[in-house]
Amino acid sequence: MHFQLTAEQRALREGIRDLLAGRFGRDALRAAVQRPALDRGLWRALGEAGLFSLCLP
Repeated sequence: MHFQLTAEQRALREGIRDLLAGRFGRDALRAAVQRPALDRGLWRALGEAGLFSLCLP
């Protein structure tokens, strides 16, 4: 089995990291885990980035 990421997978990972890095600092991430709530803005941004139309294995 081949477990290394392809260039396309690395680009996807980097894009998601960039999208989330501006939105969640360490404290905001902890707060979201401790008090989960629907973040409509985040879901909108993920949709606009095309993440819901990805075909992942």
